[in-house]
Amino acid sequence: MPTSLSRRTGLVLTVTASIAVTAACSSSKGTASAPASASTSTAASSAAVSAPATSSAASSPASVSSAAAASSSGPTGSAPATSQATVKVGLLFPYSGPAASYGKLFNQAVEAGQQVVQGHFGTEVNLKTSQEDSMNTAQGATTAMNALVSVDNVDVALTSGTAPGLAALPIAKSAGIPLINGSAADPKLADPSGTIINLAPLADQQVKPLIPYVVNTKGLKKIAIIHTTDALGSTLDSQVKTAVAAAGGQVAIDLSVAPTLTNFSVQASLIASHNVDAIYLASSVGVVQYAPIYSQFRSAGLNQVMLGFNALHVPQVMSLPGVSGSLLVDQVINLQADNWATTAFNAAWAKINPTQQPTPYVVDYVNAIILIAEATDALVKQGATVDGKSLQAALHALPGAIVVGGTVTIAADGTTNVPLAVYELTGSGGSKVVQNITG
Repeated sequence: MPTSLSRRTGLVLTVTASIAVTAACSSSKGTASAPASASTSTAASSAAVSAPATSSAASSPASVSSAAAASSSGPTGSAPATSQATVKVGLLFPYSGPAASYGKLFNQAVEAGQQVVQGHFGTEVNLKTSQEDSMNTAQGATTAMNALVSVDNVDVALTSGTAPGLAALPIAKSAGIPLINGSAADPKLADPSGTIINLAPLADQQVKPLIPYVVNTKGLKKIAIIHTTDALGSTLDSQVKTAVAAAGGQVAIDLSVAPTLTNFSVQASLIASHNVDAIYLASSVGVVQYAPIYSQFRSAGLNQVMLGFNALHVPQVMSLPGVSGSLLVDQVINLQADNWATTAFNAAWAKINPTQQPTPYVVDYVNAIILIAEATDALVKQGATVDGKSLQAALHALPGAIVVGGTVTIAADGTTNVPLAVYELTGSGGSKVVQNITG
């Protein structure tokens, strides 16, 4: 039956015995394929399945809402009183444009996180999600973040992408709500205020251990760099040049490109003339540029090892032709960890996306939902008010929070102590650890 959604209407579809998913259509955009925003909630229910569960960029993840079922059926007079807090979680992901596939993947991760949280915390934690389309741009993220704050009134927001994260940060600070980044790598996201929590390793954490492995262990000493002319591209360019020199290697050619460029024939010709051993890809826009780079470089006979950061470690890139042998640094996720979060995640992900390896990008957004739930639970037990400011303080105060893969501690500047490794892409969507990183 129709139900009221934030700024639009939708239809509730019961997809499991305990979760109802709202499939929202944007009344303002007039399309259902890439909504600018949607707010959803779910109710505990014992109803039979009335529609198959699907995951798409057009629908937001089901919100964990144990209170909804009680309110819809009216008071029974027999249910025991429980402490419960409702937290509004904003999803600042790309749902339209070339990067829309990331929004779909991250929504699946949030859905898995919600199932983990619901199974562990039950009625104590009620998470309600609202999504806004960042378009993977600074301008789009500014508009979307303002909507999350002023229209959706969220208490915390998840963000992806460097430009969107940096654009959203001052808005979050002003509103007094925390951000959680699960994918972007610009070191500028390490903010002294602690407003933004970075579950993904930042660029400086990735470049420093990768280059010595490439130059000294693999013997690939002559490096080409191709980087985008934006904040992250410039940061990576500088750090790679410094690391290559320190390792005893040589940057043979350093090319800058616009983030919108998709024809790399000129760059391929220039790199070919320098007879390099490896090519570092420092693009801020992910598969939008990686797909044409791999295709055009391989077609031009550039079969050198490609190097990069964790933007290579996503399904959209890992499944591209020609990626086999590419090297990067990313966090290590122990999916055999003996804790409730990991066990529940493995079960949830097997149902949501059984054919896709859960890479760190996926796990980071699952862990973001888990951390929000743990912080909320701590505040409820303290009898404290749950809002943006208290959530930020509670997130930083979590003592070795249990997450998928183990535990995590959040530093004052929002960075986290995640274990790292050098990965090699194996082709056909896979990767393997080739060297663990210590220290």
